[in-house]
Amino acid sequence: MAKFIVVKCKCGNEQKIFAAPAMNVQCRVCNELLAQPTGGGAALLGKHIKDAE
Repeated sequence: MAKFIVVKCKCGNEQKIFAAPAMNVQCRVCNELLAQPTGGGAALLGKHIKDAE
């Protein structure tokens, strides 16, 4: 089962992302970088709010 998390950006937008992305993940509102791939999990640059279902 894939794991998703909710990350909050500096602009206040909350976005659901994959916990182990293969590419950089940017905020849909302001294009701020939220997560970078690390080979296993994500290096979060936004604030982890909660695990998503």
